[in-house]
Amino acid sequence: MLKHLHNGARITVQMPPAIEGHWVSTGCEVRSGPEFITRSYRFYHNNTFKAYQFYYGGNRCTSPTYTLVVRGKIRLRQASWIIRGGTEADYQLHRVQVVCHSEAVAERLGQLVNRTCPGFVPAGAAWVQGTPYDLWREEGGRECTRAVNFAMHELQLVRVEKQHLPHSLDRLVEELFLGDVHTDTAQRMFYRPSSYQPPLQNAKDSEARRSAVVTDEVVAGLGGRGPVSRAWAVLSAEAGPAPWLGEVKRPVLLPLSLASLYNFAVRFRALGKYAMFQETQGTGPWGRQRLCVCAALLDTVSSHPLSGLQNHDHACVACRIIHRSDEHRPPLLPPKADLTVGLHGEWVSQRCEVRPEVLFLTRHFIFHDNNHSWEGHYYHYSDPVCKHPTFTLYARGRYSRGVHSARVLGGTEFVFKVNHMKVTPMDAATASLLNVFSGNECGAEGSWQVGVQQDVTHTNGCVALGIRLPHTEYEIFKMERDTRGRYLLFNGQRPSDGSSPDRPEKRATSYQMPLVQCASSAPRPEDFSEDPGGHGHRSRAPGSSPGPLLLAGLTGLWTLLPWLGLG
Repeated sequence: MLKHLHNGARITVQMPPAIEGHWVSTGCEVRSGPEFITRSYRFYHNNTFKAYQFYYGGNRCTSPTYTLVVRGKIRLRQASWIIRGGTEADYQLHRVQVVCHSEAVAERLGQLVNRTCPGFVPAGAAWVQGTPYDLWREEGGRECTRAVNFAMHELQLVRVEKQHLPHSLDRLVEELFLGDVHTDTAQRMFYRPSSYQPPLQNAKDSEARRSAVVTDEVVAGLGGRGPVSRAWAVLSAEAGPAPWLGEVKRPVLLPLSLASLYNFAVRFRALGKYAMFQETQGTGPWGRQRLCVCAALLDTVSSHPLSGLQNHDHACVACRIIHRSDEHRPPLLPPKADLTVGLHGEWVSQRCEVRPEVLFLTRHFIFHDNNHSWEGHYYHYSDPVCKHPTFTLYARGRYSRGVHSARVLGGTEFVFKVNHMKVTPMDAATASLLNVFSGNECGAEGSWQVGVQQDVTHTNGCVALGIRLPHTEYEIFKMERDTRGRYLLFNGQRPSDGSSPDRPEKRATSYQMPLVQCASSAPRPEDFSEDPGGHGHRSRAPGSSPGPLLLAGLTGLWTLLPWLGLG
């Protein structure tokens, strides 16, 4: 299961985590509000840190509004007793500055700060674009971060994961998970994280080169012959200019992953413009087959859609852009069209997911766009790597047609209903808890057994798990494509207070971890049309709405989890 969730990669967790280094966002992030943000955090060997938070006026992170520059000190403490697999930390702020990226933003933000903290900006000293201004300074006691809803409590919960990629054991991707931000902006300063934000990637990984041994099959695809240990596949310098590469010059060795090399070879061979041949290079340690390409190709091949070299770990264009940015040169991410949320088929979690109040789970959804019905499978675990199951839930219901969100750019709003549910206890503790409840509160009284599923629809849900049926949720979704070309489905972030978005005004304005479409669910072109203007959302099937819907119905479960021994 874990191998499937992580695309075959072996995952290890550092305890205590080694956070020294430079960590960056992998794309445009959405916080509740909504706020559109990218992050660039540096942690130094002396426990100090410098963090950039770049804010934008839209969901594509192409129009920066202002940047927060945060300096301080962090000290890792003990393993978290709230969230297994995480490490608790304390931090101290030294200085917080804001730099505005337009005169309009400078004027508006200066006025907002003065309304929040009267007299903070002296009369006749209006803020101007490009100049750093203190919002917090340890020396002198200046503090007015409330104007921008600022808090760094995310540093109180830390987790570092290492992914050892398949087919390339020497390739390592490191991700830094920091604590979640409260969905109610007014509560951010008072909230201690109990879940995680989207991970930051170690910046060195975004610049890393790829390597792997190649098979005879790939050589044959290039028109060559084996054996693999002696073969080199070369893109000829005589191939001439390429329209998106510029002029081809001297050959340069470029190590690639197995899958990427195969895709590269197949795609470029199909173009019919590039002569490919093989050479022999000894049988020693360096006698491996590699793909050689021109120097001009080296900097562009990893990001061009024709190359087939893209993957979510190393073809991170956003990572490279953010890595090079600062408060005077905020990152401008490549513009991307909003995808219409119109889905069908099956969608699954990519990793073991964490929810507030010690809830670990994976999700699997099936959408039937012919009748707007859905099915959801929720697999709950007691550990942060999802190896020890506690119970599973199966739910089904119906959903509405999608409507473009006027509040969250790039989002599509849906209404989901759940009217049928089954529960399967997977360990003795859960079965015992369910057997405590009598009458019509949760299935057949006293009949729960480990591994045996029961329908709880006739008892209107299960009181023990905090589930009431029927249930309605107001959801928001968006779709993206990762650097491997796979479709990702994001659904609304669960409220930090454990409540349910059961009214339109409680609809989420940020997202949780995305689901990925199963390979068996072949996408249809009409389902994934792009919407350059961010409007006109199709109403096929809401990709992953069930996830949110059911989880909203589980608010009681989140508070009952300590009884189940899931902490």
